[in-house]
Amino acid sequence: MRKSLSIAIAIILLILAAVSYWAMRTESERKEQNISSAAQSYAAADYPEAMWPALQQIEDISISEGIPSDIPSNLDWQDGSGLKEIGDPAAIKGGSISLVNVGPFPAHFRFLGEYNVFFHYTLYKQVDIKMLHIHPSEEGEKKIIPGLAQSWAVAPDGKTVYLRLNPAARYSNNRPVRAKDILLSVYLRSSPYSQNLSYLPALRQRIEAIRVYDNHTLSITLRDTGLLAAYRASELLSADEPSFYAEFGPDYADRYSQRIPPTTGAYRVEEGDIIRGRKISMSRVKNWWAHEINSPYYRNRANVDRIEYNFLSDESQTWEFLSKGKIDLIQTRNVAAWQQRLTQSKDLHEGRIEKRRFTAQYPLPPYGIYLNCATLPDLHLREGLIYAMDIDKGLDIISRGEQERLSCFSDGYGIISPPAGSVPRRAYDPSKARAAFAKAGYSERGEDGILSKPDGTRLSVSMSYTPSEKISTLMQILSDSAKHCGAEIRLEPGPWQRSEERVIGKTYELAFWADVATNPLPQLEHVYHSKNVDVRELNIQAVADSKLDSYIEQMQQAESQAALAAATLGANLRIQQLAVWLPGWKENRGYIASWRRVRFPNTPDCRLSTPAPYGITEAHLYWVDDEGHPNQGIYPEVDEVIEP
Repeated sequence: MRKSLSIAIAIILLILAAVSYWAMRTESERKEQNISSAAQSYAAADYPEAMWPALQQIEDISISEGIPSDIPSNLDWQDGSGLKEIGDPAAIKGGSISLVNVGPFPAHFRFLGEYNVFFHYTLYKQVDIKMLHIHPSEEGEKKIIPGLAQSWAVAPDGKTVYLRLNPAARYSNNRPVRAKDILLSVYLRSSPYSQNLSYLPALRQRIEAIRVYDNHTLSITLRDTGLLAAYRASELLSADEPSFYAEFGPDYADRYSQRIPPTTGAYRVEEGDIIRGRKISMSRVKNWWAHEINSPYYRNRANVDRIEYNFLSDESQTWEFLSKGKIDLIQTRNVAAWQQRLTQSKDLHEGRIEKRRFTAQYPLPPYGIYLNCATLPDLHLREGLIYAMDIDKGLDIISRGEQERLSCFSDGYGIISPPAGSVPRRAYDPSKARAAFAKAGYSERGEDGILSKPDGTRLSVSMSYTPSEKISTLMQILSDSAKHCGAEIRLEPGPWQRSEERVIGKTYELAFWADVATNPLPQLEHVYHSKNVDVRELNIQAVADSKLDSYIEQMQQAESQAALAAATLGANLRIQQLAVWLPGWKENRGYIASWRRVRFPNTPDCRLSTPAPYGITEAHLYWVDDEGHPNQGIYPEVDEVIEP
């Protein structure tokens, strides 16, 4: 009896094991079959064969396909309608304009990767249409407008965003934009071949899942809720044209060095548009899709047929080119040059050349002196150094009183930014500097006036910066003022690449620098959160402070503008208390000189340009009129035409 029972139990266990084995095998085979099937479908649609398996291997992000019936039927779809028109309906289409790029001619044109080629900003970022955009002129709460996506909806959980691409959207080679092109973009940017090291970590921090339902619909699930969920969900996602990247692989950097990808924007570089070392031209895409849909946000943009960028070695040369009519417009932040150049020009005095100043309104790069907690760990020493640097005097001298100082690290976000005066500054004060130095142990005065500790340690720190006439003058003023307070600042000028290496490697002591200003909302996680102390390129000041971390997390989780503003104020007050940053100046005032043929918008809602661009030509709202009618596009309260 017992033997029979034992045999029966053994048989049952064998059967269960067999069933379990075949179930596991079936599931494994099904998963492999699905991956294989998806990979085949992607390859058939001219996507790389390696794309789908690579996407499945990305950790912490679920990337999948669904069917349209999976999309909830009760979503509240938005399309950004009813906001102010961008640009001027009076704009004339056609003609060409000649502009200038002061800086080196690009050694390559690769779109992917982390490459320090500033012209890529002009060539790509100012041109391509994103999934969604923020309206540049609406006051108060920031408003989303369509881009490649014509409509969007946020699920009740506040985290999952659904996007419908505009069926009219297409690349400059006339191929339609498809939802899977966004997955291609993730594959390309996360591949080691593109050398885009920061992309995947940033994507993982923000996005939990991406799902494609058909050619025009996809969803993105964020890791947390918050303001502007639809924009934040789409901000890190782009669309890339598959056939262009058909040869993407290990040799990407070399193979694609001189190739320029198709664009979703209004301009492209055509064959013959590049004159090596001298000029790059961009031509308007014929029948650009965003013009064809007659959107109030795009129909008045991209007015000229052709833009020529002349590469000149220095700004003096640009004024010569302008006076001779070889270029049409200069924008400068060199107040002295703008005030003094062209004073004897007959064209200026007779009105053929016009000069303007304008003030832009956008999130401002936090220019200033960065103090490194890794190399300057003593709070009192950092406080003393900030009291010892007379940046107000330096700013007055180099900007002739034209530039304002930043009020805080998160300046330029409108009502979200801390109000003026709410974050106190440490003004230049030799007595307070010496008191702070004494607390840090520097109490002995040397024969040259420099303080030291009783053990002989000299109060001497280095300053990294990239030299220019203006910046070098400022650095000398800061060094001189610090010397009066008992501190030696050793000036260490060097090429931008060397300064950058010291900054992102966190080996500097003081550095004149500007971190990236996030847009449209202030984000301080990459700049100051302690979890990034040991991450190269992030938290470059090596700040580790639990109070600041808490404020940053409150900023990320804020679901109202008021909550975000309160958390942003708290974070900026803590940055000031930690003495890790000496505020510099606002880079939001520009000075223009242009020939009268260049026209700018002049409507109640858009004067000169949108308030958002760093450069007046970035929004592509200008046009040319060779009849030479005078411009009226100025901000009347702060800008003016300078009469001869």
